[in-house]
Amino acid sequence: NSDSGYAAYLAAAGQGHGTLRLSEVMAAEKLISAPNGQPCDWIEVENTSDAPLDIFGMHLSDKEGQARYTFPEGTVLPAGGLAVVWCAGDDSLGTDYASFRLSRQGGETVILSNAAGISVDRVTLPYLADDASYARMPGGWTATVQATPGFSNDEDGYAQWLRSIGMGDMRVIVTEVVSKNDSGLTDEDGDHSDWIELYNEGTMTVSLKGWCLSDDPDKPDRWTLPDVQLAPGEYLVVFASGKDRQEGRLHTSFSLSVGETVILMTPVGTVADSVELPKLPTDHSWARGEDGTWGDRTIPTPGR
Repeated sequence: NSDSGYAAYLAAAGQGHGTLRLSEVMAAEKLISAPNGQPCDWIEVENTSDAPLDIFGMHLSDKEGQARYTFPEGTVLPAGGLAVVWCAGDDSLGTDYASFRLSRQGGETVILSNAAGISVDRVTLPYLADDASYARMPGGWTATVQATPGFSNDEDGYAQWLRSIGMGDMRVIVTEVVSKNDSGLTDEDGDHSDWIELYNEGTMTVSLKGWCLSDDPDKPDRWTLPDVQLAPGEYLVVFASGKDRQEGRLHTSFSLSVGETVILMTPVGTVADSVELPKLPTDHSWARGEDGTWGDRTIPTPGR
């Protein structure tokens, strides 16, 4: 007469769910959107068995003894399959949405229980930074910035997830930087502003909406790019002037200094490229060569 005894009884009756477990939780989401297009926290469950599993009637909750989300009839996970439930605080949005949200502050426990209300898995969340998930890895639960909703918690799963959202071949890099511009390129105001050059080395046109530039590794989303289309093989010059302009000629909200690191971040929070700026003579650039190595250029080539 115990939870374990009841679980054994359910298993004998063909109603056991010992192979279903929590696999990843996101509690500080800003970048990954739910099917309705809104950023949303989420919980992922995994069928670890080698057979399909009907999980109709299983529950998710962040409150002990409360079934705050119930998997609907017809929910069958294939062998090794994953299901994502979006914690939007509004279950009227659809059967994939829960009526509760999650807290990033830590200490909250996510509970997976069977149809009888018996807990089959649970995890207590730590404090999570923006866009970091808490994922079950081979060595245990780990906070990671490489969230993989609906995909395995590894590098291959992350690559698959990026491809699923159309970012599989989005390869935009930093190719040239001037941090001490005195007589070179001028902006639309006639000022000799610092500048950063971006290049699309991929095979598809990329919208830079939501991409970020920064000079601070602790704040990689310091300045957000607008919806600019960058074709394959095309360059884009962004002035690092501190003028903060997103229309016409683009200007970041920061300027550059020797020793800083220029960071380019994707809309899903991953660093696409970064480069540390050395001390250079006035009007020289720090540029990436065709072989990928960086060097001092006495004649900068913005946009080329």
